[in-house]
Amino acid sequence: MAFLSLEDITTAVWAGWGHASENPKLPELLQKQNIAFMGPPSQAMWALGDKVASTIVAQTVGIPTLSWSGDGLTLECDLEDKQQPSITGVPPEVYERGCVKDVDEGLESAERIGYPVMIKASEGGGGKGIRMAERAEDFPNLFRQVQTEVPGSPVFVMKLAQHARHLEVQILADQFGNAISLFGRDCSIQRRHQKIIEEAPATVAAPSVFEYMEQCAVRLAKMVGYFSAGTVEYLYSEDGSFHFLELNPRLQVEHPCTEMICDVNLPAAQLQGMH
Repeated sequence: MAFLSLEDITTAVWAGWGHASENPKLPELLQKQNIAFMGPPSQAMWALGDKVASTIVAQTVGIPTLSWSGDGLTLECDLEDKQQPSITGVPPEVYERGCVKDVDEGLESAERIGYPVMIKASEGGGGKGIRMAERAEDFPNLFRQVQTEVPGSPVFVMKLAQHARHLEVQILADQFGNAISLFGRDCSIQRRHQKIIEEAPATVAAPSVFEYMEQCAVRLAKMVGYFSAGTVEYLYSEDGSFHFLELNPRLQVEHPCTEMICDVNLPAAQLQGMH
């Protein structure tokens, strides 16, 4: 039996699917120690791992988004350049324009968007930092609840997609600019905004529509130089339309559903993508 030395063990870090796996500060710190991170680069995590930043990037590359507090915000980049990523980050001044700083700004955005709206913390997740406001009278209290659940997080407001399904596309990319999609999953059955049942493949959308959703996901990944595994999430409506929701810049806990339908070992693929 062969044993790994301590030096071999600390050559690379695989953070799995916990909170550390989507923290862009981790790959930055590891790089300073000459340790490889088996995940996306920090700049891609900054650009796509944040809900506000990723929505701005999605708007820039022409992916449909729901009306939100950052409507119309785009980045200056060369979308025709196929040789290298065109988006390396979202400038702070652009990012801040997508957020609402207080209740008054939130109410102003909600009035423009039209109720019902979702109040969301950009650093929220796991069912925390998200509330639905159906009328202006309820907005202030719900806004403060979001702030309390995720202290210090930027907050934004987005139109509620009613009767929508929650579909996601699994992407896989390497360090050489190649990216593919590995079908998708339907995670619409949720409780308190937490997924409880995953179905794969996602069959509710027409094949042509879901194929376009996959193409959008791949384009998004390539534009920021993303590599490793990731999941692009969409809200799919009964009329066949879909809208970008967010990107999880990591391997998700439900990855075995995809592995069972495409016969790809995703953690092993993450390791192979490093070489």
